[in-house]
Amino acid sequence: MTGQIKVGIAGLGTVGFSTARQLIDKEEKLARRTGVEVRLVAAADPDLPSGAEKLLTDREIFTNAEEMLDNTELDVFVELIGGINPAGDLIKSALGRGINVVTANKELLAHHGQKIFGHASRSSAQIRFEAAVGGSIPIIRTVREAMVGADFECIYGIINGTTNYMLTSMARRGLSFGEALKEAQDKGYAEADPSADVEGRDSAHKMTILAELAFGMPVPVEEVHTEGINLITPSIIEDAERLNYSIKLLGIAKKIGEKVDVRVHPTLIPDSSALAAVNCEYNAVYIQSDPTGSSMLYGKGAGGPSTAGAVVSDIVSLATVEPNSQPSIYYSDSSEGLVSTSELSTRYYLRLNATDKPGVLAKVTKILGEHRISIETVLQRGRSAGELVPVVLTTHRAREGSIQDAVDKISQLDVIGRKPKLLRIEEDFESE
Repeated sequence: MTGQIKVGIAGLGTVGFSTARQLIDKEEKLARRTGVEVRLVAAADPDLPSGAEKLLTDREIFTNAEEMLDNTELDVFVELIGGINPAGDLIKSALGRGINVVTANKELLAHHGQKIFGHASRSSAQIRFEAAVGGSIPIIRTVREAMVGADFECIYGIINGTTNYMLTSMARRGLSFGEALKEAQDKGYAEADPSADVEGRDSAHKMTILAELAFGMPVPVEEVHTEGINLITPSIIEDAERLNYSIKLLGIAKKIGEKVDVRVHPTLIPDSSALAAVNCEYNAVYIQSDPTGSSMLYGKGAGGPSTAGAVVSDIVSLATVEPNSQPSIYYSDSSEGLVSTSELSTRYYLRLNATDKPGVLAKVTKILGEHRISIETVLQRGRSAGELVPVVLTTHRAREGSIQDAVDKISQLDVIGRKPKLLRIEEDFESE
């Protein structure tokens, strides 16, 4: 494209408003660097945020995004509404009109990415979605373009800045889950409704997109095992520290034989790994592939400006490439599908609240042994005869189905109080 690129934004929330501000404030700089005038000409939102009318002086403002598409000549439609619809219908409408699309909508792409990409492939327009996964990290462009010839072995991602900020605050200052969440909300790192973040759904959407691109296969997001950080406590974090681990909400996508293992859950990772040093609102994606080996991308993941920066980058990429040069998004038939959770084999952290009396540990180890699970370490903190005390075990590698069955039986023992806490341990990282 050359000359002037006309941009319209649908959705003026935190990211949309920040995107509009960056496009306006950096219009001259972008023109100098690209030779193309990237101009925001219109925006649509039924409920304008404070300061929007002043910021958007001389730009058209609509309450309805479809009206914006009908009544403006756009080169790039930026969808920042979120959710499945009307966002999905708007994107398909824009592509059908030959208008390029930029979106940060990981939920839509995780659930309906194949349909959206199909519309793009049949259109003269292109779609970009860098901001949907890694915030300021250019992970989509890396996987689709820079590593297009790589055979991916595994991808590990800390890809939710909200939960990473919370876990950092809990580890460093001993905050409770509730205290860490409130602080994240006060700083603008967490939404008023944080459920998608803290329950792991946001990360699952992002890992679905990454796994599909890296492994060339459809990944049904509803089949991605997903756990959040709701049950993580300062005591669990302290246990991990004593064992030389850090706890991160980790997205995992790895090739296992002819299948792919995709999951999201709180994970113990070695303190010596580069991912363990990723703290606060930052994100990181660690990749192992052939022939490039190991690499890691790092950057801010939470907050409007960093995500908006990725949106602007996508807009500029559309302004400076030749038409119909969109990198292919392909799905092959080489994979046999996803690894089921019960087939997973890894190490585990198990926290029990047990009555402090002789024979308790023997009962626990007997059940574990019956399920072919061996113990690697045992930590017991405090003693109070007849009362419940925490007992922490780590296991050698075991099958998920076996450990879950064993934990169910252990929880039924009369010497065990409250449901045991089970977390997975991942160690397939190169040390710093």
